[in-house]
Amino acid sequence: MTSTLPSSEHGISDRPSASEWKRCELLLSGQKDILQIIASSADSERAAEALAHLAERIQPDIKCAIFLTASDRTSFSHVCAPNLSRRCRVPLLQSPVTSRILNGGWRDSHDQAEPLVVDLTQNGKWKHDAWANALTAEGFQICLFVPVVSPNREPLAIFSLFGCDKANFVTSDSQLVQTAIHLTAIACEMSERQEELCAERERLSLALAGGKLGIWNWDLRTNEFVWSEQCKSFFGFPPDAKIGFEQFLGVVHSGDRDRTVNAIEESIRKDVPCDVEYRVVHPDGTVRWVAATGRTFRDDFDRPIRMGGVARDVTDEKEFDAELQEYQSQLRSALAAAELARREAESAIKAKDQFLAVLSHELRTPLTPITMAASWLRNAEELSDQARNAFDMIFRNAELEARLIDDLLDLTRVARNQLELQFQTVDVHAVLRAAIEVCELGIQEKRQSLNLQLAAARSLVQGDIARLQQVFWNLLKNAIKFTPEGGSISVKSRNDKQHIVVQVSDTGIGIEPKMIPKIFLAFEQADRDIVKQFGGLGLGLAISRAIIDAHRGAIAVHSDGKDLGSIFTVRLRLSDGPHVA
Repeated sequence: MTSTLPSSEHGISDRPSASEWKRCELLLSGQKDILQIIASSADSERAAEALAHLAERIQPDIKCAIFLTASDRTSFSHVCAPNLSRRCRVPLLQSPVTSRILNGGWRDSHDQAEPLVVDLTQNGKWKHDAWANALTAEGFQICLFVPVVSPNREPLAIFSLFGCDKANFVTSDSQLVQTAIHLTAIACEMSERQEELCAERERLSLALAGGKLGIWNWDLRTNEFVWSEQCKSFFGFPPDAKIGFEQFLGVVHSGDRDRTVNAIEESIRKDVPCDVEYRVVHPDGTVRWVAATGRTFRDDFDRPIRMGGVARDVTDEKEFDAELQEYQSQLRSALAAAELARREAESAIKAKDQFLAVLSHELRTPLTPITMAASWLRNAEELSDQARNAFDMIFRNAELEARLIDDLLDLTRVARNQLELQFQTVDVHAVLRAAIEVCELGIQEKRQSLNLQLAAARSLVQGDIARLQQVFWNLLKNAIKFTPEGGSISVKSRNDKQHIVVQVSDTGIGIEPKMIPKIFLAFEQADRDIVKQFGGLGLGLAISRAIIDAHRGAIAVHSDGKDLGSIFTVRLRLSDGPHVA
């Protein structure tokens, strides 16, 4: 059976008795001691233990137990019961009474958790419960459970008393119970605030460590500096160092000291943020960079009372910036030098092209009458065979010289992007036959065999007939030149989708792999021995590639190596019919 006992009216008189005075003095003294415990340590368990002892000293015929809730508010973290046996404490923690009080099972008409009084001598609902049997076995007849709640009505603890005499048992509204509830609430709230503060400090410490930040505070009235250990390390101070403004200025680099002081004074005078970077010199002579950010705090009379903020070691950033600036400076110098070299190279190329153009023109002009005269004289009937052979040699060499000069002129046009093409519908097979006809005498002289396989069913392209013939003549001329006597040359064509593919292959001296990437560059030949043996300037293939590129085609070469011949492949896009301008 459970009931709420009314307040006792016994012993009320105009003047309290000596025993009542003693209990009041003991309560006030104990209350003071408990408040000191709370203020010094904010330890709710220690305060609860002291409060339980106090309750039992004031009321010797009762036992006290204080159940402290866990952070989840649905269970208990600790029970403070100095003189209650473990046989009673464990069942009480597990009893439905305490759990129902904790979860608001008993509430008054205003939805407030109310005290619960349990009479253990009455046959009722708790008769067969382990906790009730355990208390009865200890001689207890009555229990009082009082919930302790926070201002927002969250359960903090349960204050409980256990008595062996129902007649003299305390009531929930007694001074002892009300004081105990008040002190328990203060202890629990202070303990929670302390835990929250410690957690916040840990989070702040982790954040500062992760961000490599130090906290600083300067009391302008006492000249006392309060710095975090991280902040002290930035300036080379040990963790236990006592720092004032003079000590701070003493480690600031002399070159930055005036600027730093001016920034601080301006912040104090004008109430503006203080944001300054300066060097500090550590005791071992190491120089570090520190960036400090803060502000001035003022009292109600607008008087500056302190400065506070954060500091950060920015040495790595400064060194990186310095290296970056040095790199950028070097890069600018390199770019300027490269630009100068480019301009000089362009000027040199332009001068070379101009020189080649003038030289080619000047050489070509006298060659024309020489070639014409030699051609006429070598066919004169009255000449002796010796004279005829001499004029024939003059004609061949003059014609060779003319072709070299023509190549130089073409190369100049290519370099200036002045290669002119007259596009029309061209039969590639006809162009190939014309080129072969020009080279046929050279093939016969070296007793070489020519294999002609024009298998392409479609051979019309849009192109410049003279320039295309120049390309194929160059390829055939090279094949004849670099193929020994008795060797073979093959000219084949085939269709590949919308293209005609022409291949000129030979069984000649081949091409070294290292020369393949350079074979289409002007003035490039395999080696000096080949130049001595075969002559030439190495212009034909460079001009051929420029002509094929202008036709939006492609030219490529393949060779398995020295003395293994070579294959030159030309690819041109097919045309469906005559070119329409």
